[in-house]
Amino acid sequence: MPAPALTRPRPAPARNAGARTTPPPRAARARSSAPARAARAARAGRTRAGAPAADPQAKRPLRVVPRLDVWVVCPRCAGPAHVVSRGVFCTACTWSAEGGRSGYWCPCCWAWEGDRPSPVGPVDTRLAWRCPACGRRETTRAALTARSRPARTCACGAEQRLIGRRSSARVADGADALYGLPFYLSAPCAGRTLWVANREHAEYLLGYIGAGLRPPGPPAFRELGHFLPAWMVTRKHRDEVVRGLRRLLRRAEALPAG
Repeated sequence: MPAPALTRPRPAPARNAGARTTPPPRAARARSSAPARAARAARAGRTRAGAPAADPQAKRPLRVVPRLDVWVVCPRCAGPAHVVSRGVFCTACTWSAEGGRSGYWCPCCWAWEGDRPSPVGPVDTRLAWRCPACGRRETTRAALTARSRPARTCACGAEQRLIGRRSSARVADGADALYGLPFYLSAPCAGRTLWVANREHAEYLLGYIGAGLRPPGPPAFRELGHFLPAWMVTRKHRDEVVRGLRRLLRRAEALPAG
C-alpha cells in the first residue's frame, strides 16, 4: 500500500508590523456617510424619514365646490358678482347682498356641513311645521327668498310654528350654495352646461380631467373629481371638456382680483 503524499502547509502572509491600520473615528465615518445618504435619498425622491418628498408647489385636491371667492351672475345687471365672507358684491353695478355663511369640512364624518344659505331669488324650500295647540306636524314646500316669512294655520285654528326650513337648491345644478345664484363662469359643452366656481376650481378640473391616469382613492380620501358626472370624465367628451375648461380659465384670469 503506497504511503500518503505529504502536503506542505502554505505559509501565512507576512504582516507589516510597522504599518498598523486603524479604523477611522465614528464621527468621521458619520460625516463622510451623511452626504452619500442624502444624495441617495435625493435620487430616490425620498426624505430622510423614508416618506416621499413633498412638492412645495403641489396643491391640495378639492373636496367640495368652493363656497367663498366664487363668481356668480348679478341678478340686476347680469354682470360678475363676487361672493366673499362679508356677502356678495357686483363688480359692474352697486348691487350687493349679505347673510350667507359658509360651512366647514367635518373630519369625523368626512362631509361638508354647516352652510347657512341666504337665497336672493325664490328657491324651492322645504318647510316643517308644528302646531303648539294639538301637536300636529306637517311638511310643505314653497318658493321663498331669504327675507320671506311664511305663516300657516293649523286645522284646529291655531297658528303653526315653523320648526324647519331647508332649501332644495344644489350646487350640482350650477347654482351658488350660499345665495342660490347661477355661476358666472359657465359655457355650453357637449350638449350640457359646463361651469366652474372660480379660478381654483377651473385649474383643479383641468388637471383632473386632463390627467392620463386617475386612480380611485379610498372612501375616506375621496376628492371632488370622484363625484363628477359621467359625461365630464368619459373619453368621448374629454377633449371637448378640456377645451371648455381652458376657455373658462382664461375668463377667470381676466376677472378683477378680490
